[in-house]
Amino acid sequence: MLDQNRVLCPEQVCGVQDSFCSVSLEAACNESIYILFPMLPFLHEYAEFGFWTSTINNLRPFDIIPLPDFICYNEERCLFLEKDFTLENKSCSYLEQYDLLDINDLIELVHTCLSIDKSGNSTDCFHPSLFHCPNTSKCISKHRILDGVSDCMNDADEVEIDSCEFNDKYRFHCWSEDKCLAPVLIRNFLTDCRRNEDEIFDTSRKFSFQNLCNGITQLSSIIIEDKEETDETNCEHWPCNNQYTQCNGAWECSSGLDEVNCDATSPCYPNHHLCVSPIDLEIKCLPVNQAGDGKIDCLGSTDERAFCRRYRSKDPQSRYRCWNESRCASVGCFGLINCQYEWKHFDAEICWQDPQIMKILKSPALDEYMGTNRLGQSVYFILSNMSRFGSNIWYKNFSYNNVDTFIDHNDSSSKKNSRNITYYEAWICNRGILIFLGQEKIQRCLCPPSYYGNRCQYQSQRVSLTLQFSKECAPSCRGIYTIIITLIDNNYIIHSYDQFTYMSTSNCDIKHNIYLLFQNRSKNLEKNYTIHIDAYNKIDLLHYVSWILPIKFLFLPVNRISAHLTLPSHRTTHTDTCPLICNNHGRCSTYFNRKENFCLCDSGWSGLNCSIQLNTCDCSSNSKCLGEVNNRSICLCSYLKFGPRCLLSSICQNNPCKNNGQCIADNKQISRDAFICVCTNGYSGSTCEIEDTRIDISFHGVDIPSFLLIHFITVQTNNHPLITTISKKIRFDEYSTTLSISIPFNLIFIQLQNNYYLTFLQNNNSLSLQRISLEMKSFQECPSIHQLFDKQILLFHILRRAKFYYRICRENPHLSCFYDPEAFICLCNNDNFSNCFSFDFNKTSVCKGRTTCENDGQCLQDRATCPQSTMCICSECFYGGKCQFTTKGFSLSLNIILGYHIHSHLSIIQQPLPVKISITITTLMFVIGLLNGFFSIITFYSQRLRQTGCGLYLLVSSIISVFCSIIFELKFWFLILLQMSLFTNRTFIHFDCILMEFILQSLITMINWLNACVAVERVFILLKGPYFNKKKSKKIAKWVIIGIMICSCLSFLHDAIHRELIDDEEESRIWCIVRYSSKIKTFDSFMNIFHFILPFSINIISTVIIIITIARNRSAKQNKLSYIEHLRTQIAEHKHHIISPFILVLLTIPRLIISFFSGCMKSIRNPWLFLFGYFISFIPPLLTFVIFVWPSETYKKEIKTILQRQRNRLSSP
Repeated sequence: MLDQNRVLCPEQVCGVQDSFCSVSLEAACNESIYILFPMLPFLHEYAEFGFWTSTINNLRPFDIIPLPDFICYNEERCLFLEKDFTLENKSCSYLEQYDLLDINDLIELVHTCLSIDKSGNSTDCFHPSLFHCPNTSKCISKHRILDGVSDCMNDADEVEIDSCEFNDKYRFHCWSEDKCLAPVLIRNFLTDCRRNEDEIFDTSRKFSFQNLCNGITQLSSIIIEDKEETDETNCEHWPCNNQYTQCNGAWECSSGLDEVNCDATSPCYPNHHLCVSPIDLEIKCLPVNQAGDGKIDCLGSTDERAFCRRYRSKDPQSRYRCWNESRCASVGCFGLINCQYEWKHFDAEICWQDPQIMKILKSPALDEYMGTNRLGQSVYFILSNMSRFGSNIWYKNFSYNNVDTFIDHNDSSSKKNSRNITYYEAWICNRGILIFLGQEKIQRCLCPPSYYGNRCQYQSQRVSLTLQFSKECAPSCRGIYTIIITLIDNNYIIHSYDQFTYMSTSNCDIKHNIYLLFQNRSKNLEKNYTIHIDAYNKIDLLHYVSWILPIKFLFLPVNRISAHLTLPSHRTTHTDTCPLICNNHGRCSTYFNRKENFCLCDSGWSGLNCSIQLNTCDCSSNSKCLGEVNNRSICLCSYLKFGPRCLLSSICQNNPCKNNGQCIADNKQISRDAFICVCTNGYSGSTCEIEDTRIDISFHGVDIPSFLLIHFITVQTNNHPLITTISKKIRFDEYSTTLSISIPFNLIFIQLQNNYYLTFLQNNNSLSLQRISLEMKSFQECPSIHQLFDKQILLFHILRRAKFYYRICRENPHLSCFYDPEAFICLCNNDNFSNCFSFDFNKTSVCKGRTTCENDGQCLQDRATCPQSTMCICSECFYGGKCQFTTKGFSLSLNIILGYHIHSHLSIIQQPLPVKISITITTLMFVIGLLNGFFSIITFYSQRLRQTGCGLYLLVSSIISVFCSIIFELKFWFLILLQMSLFTNRTFIHFDCILMEFILQSLITMINWLNACVAVERVFILLKGPYFNKKKSKKIAKWVIIGIMICSCLSFLHDAIHRELIDDEEESRIWCIVRYSSKIKTFDSFMNIFHFILPFSINIISTVIIIITIARNRSAKQNKLSYIEHLRTQIAEHKHHIISPFILVLLTIPRLIISFFSGCMKSIRNPWLFLFGYFISFIPPLLTFVIFVWPSETYKKEIKTILQRQRNRLSSP
């Protein structure tokens, strides 16, 4: 009978519909003498509360539960309870013997029962993270010690515990005693530390500058030089009259200087206080310099407030000082009643009838506003009197609505009449919704999927999944994806699913909570279950990436799983070599988070091997059918459709988004007009109709950096400033940069490395600007306090050091700003007061997760959260959108030196100075090269000069020099046209990349070796004398020339082989790059040195041999002169043979020095040294005529003869 009554009786009690009517327990449960709540034990299944139906007259359902008559408990677990009787084989105890006030006290008492059925000792808690409750076997986590909740008997876990020995960094250490509190006890409005430091702010965290020296202690004290320091200590020199204390009613200054001149209509304006005369109760004006001087001039001591502030520190309403007394009374007219002098000499009715007198006498009570504004609100950073700042900017105003870029559009339906539901109706269905059926209004509960039962009182077996996504950028982070989550078993049967739209640049930080139910209420524990997650591109419905999450511990009724998933920068590719057989209706793919293969099925197919055809699929034709669950299709809709089967057309078909915004149908609500606009860069608003503020930044007197951090400061009325940081890369071909921002702002700080520049300030952030042109100048830099303070102040703790900031603005009248790298950025206002706000100097924009930057390039996000793009900041010697190219060992390629300086959007005349100078030099070199080649060719083409090998060498060298000039000119203009995007033929571009540099190097090398052959043959002519065979020399020369050509080409063939054409998508440029392995690089260096040193050495040695040989021969025949004199004569006669090789060497050495000893081209932005080295290396081919013809009388005579012959031919009729 008792078991039956335990079920029926509570049903009758709890089933009462009117929550405000009382129910007699005895009447409702007339078959039972007692009732037990709840129907099932709720405190770990070891305690139930009992009521005698005869003693409890009534009970109000869903009201506060009254204290029970007794408790039935598990005797082995609740050892501290005394057994009074037995009921249903359980020990029960009357509650009268315990000091309990309400049901909550009883729950707290039972909470200390054991969690296992035995008593024990400390050896039962083996794990170091557990605490043993004394005299029991109960073990609790050490995190539950000193947390305000008693978990052990006799509060053993809350008293006399040395919690500091746990070394828990998250606990609060009371500085007034050796006690470490759990985080839940901090600022809980209860004093847990001896001196209440747990209820005030911790100075180890950043504090508000506006709260310093404002008369209210808000920070816990720290010990500095054996003295306690708070936000209100050492404030003697602090300017009490500042923008945060002025006109709030409270006198922060002892003279009230901060409260004068606040009301221009006051009869005491300016520089006077209203004062009630202690003689005749008349209002007079007291000069501000007479207030706070220690002499009481006003009734109630309204001009001398220090005394009552000291003795009534916690009661601002009792700060009326009685005249000629050391007593403080209530403010206002009450002081005339409560003080002896006033009572005798004045009529209080005069005060009551004069609001002005009453207001003056009540003014000391306004001290309660100290540290706040006049409304009693906390004080935050504001802008005022900022006339020190000056900036040359240009801007254009326009109306602006502060609307986020991504806004949901949902039709607002008219609100229907509704009524307030009762407490009973709100909770009778637990997590469900109470509904009424039929005219009888039968109560039924509509349960969510995760609950069931007639009152939704039972939880369904389910998977509680929490997902958060982020996207790798390459470099754009933009992407719109449909995420499909399915719960599948090892037979690939889908039990449940969910889907939502993810936009990587708008809701990247949102956590998505999903419930997945098993197909059967009691899941099959013999199966394995996994969560399959697919991402599809929302625009083209192509599969993007997949993940898999295993479900462990299947015995749990609810499996809670959380995961942070990363979308790769590019689509995952399908696997060709795969052990799975996916038939002809799927492709083998790999999970991104695990190296496991699976079959990605085509639309309309499912199963482990994509062998099951979904014949009942009812998705629309332009959507994808991904599976079935509970006889319903899983449909993937395009961005133009919505609904469970993608049959509904969205308003996106009309594209309401402006300025190339992307319209996406919103599936959150089944409405045709529900959509989201994803705006392009530079636009925002609900339909991308607002043009963002455009900011152009140029540099004057400041070196152009590789990137900028632009900090936008938005001043807020009731909060700390909002700081938005945008990173901006400045490419090598940019001398200024432009960015857009959609939020209103007041200040712009630009950060270059560790230097900060204040470039923009406006007091009113409601003034929105369409375009701003900023010019960064050196005087805008905000110096660090390390440049402004002496070493002694710099060693102070930040809490003390901040109280000296005011000195910086006073001592530097032209300073606009400064910063403390530990905490603050400060502005100097027109009152010489420092105005500071907290700034996180350690916050970075470094990319999270994997990056595509190479060669130790630093990856930065343009925004800290939900970035729209990333950028690679290259270190020295590297360049390219991903820092994938290097200037190390590049042998001075013009493509690298000059490529970044050529702008595609500018004409030749508008190109930068390096390009214009390069055009001038190459044109001049081309003309000189043609003239040099022409005169050299006609000279050495003479039949008489070609009788020996020397003539052939010089003739071929002259011809090659002409080719060299032509090819050099062609290569230069190919580069100009390519980088200006005027030359787009891929074949010619590839030809230029592979062969031009190779041909140039080969031709220059040929010229060097041919010149060396001339020197060698001269030696043989001298040594052989009359026996020199000219015909043989000429024959040998032909073979030598062919050999030189072949060897020169072979020496640099590796350059042509290893050159490749690469498109840099990030920077929209095409680069001709040569990449060598370490061995090839060594070979290349050897070839360059070999072809430089050996020809030069041959020239020098040959000249020396000629000089010495001739000197010896003449010394033997002409005895009048000594050998030394003959040697000097020959040196003077052949000096051009000595000077010429050295000139050629001097012209070639710069290129070698720069290439081999400078390491690399560190800054492409400064190309002058490398341009000089590159161009000068092409001068030797232009000097054939100057070096060989002009110094030689024979060659000079020959060219004169040829020119005279041509002149005569032209002049003859």
